Amino acid sequence: MFQDRYGQSLTTHSPSATDAYVQGCEYLFSQYPGAGDAFDRATTADPDFALAHLGKARALLMANDPVAAMASLAKAQALIATLLPREKSYVELLRLVFAGQADAAIALVTSHLRQWPGDAIVLSLTSNPAGLIWVSGRTGREQDLVDL
Repeated sequence: MFQDRYGQSLTTHSPSATDAYVQGCEYLFSQYPGAGDAFDRATTADPDFALAHLGKARALLMANDPVAAMASLAKAQALIATLLPREKSYVELLRLVFAGQADAAIALVTSHLRQWPGDAIVLSLTSNPAGLIWVSGRTGREQDLVDL
């Protein structure tokens, strides 16, 4: 089984899908253009690579295309039975984010990262000024970020 750059297992058997996914994640982390294209290359190489569909959903959301983002999320959700527990958790997390359930999403991020502390793609949802915790407006969010 392949892994991302941080040692997390990936449910794909394609080296080219893995490489494109890793590149897409790096583009997401840095907000560099091209994340969507990288995730497209990953899903072309492996159409059943749910994490690449999730990456594409995030890239589309950042590009302000929520309709296409929801379609990518739906593709990942359709693959849920084939996923590892960590990947299932990430699918649920994005479902909560897209549904506007910020408090539930933040709670899931916290429990997800306790179980899989090296999951940089999930951490990236919260660990920046535009992340879930900061934009929640909750009292004590600065300490929440430090604690995370």
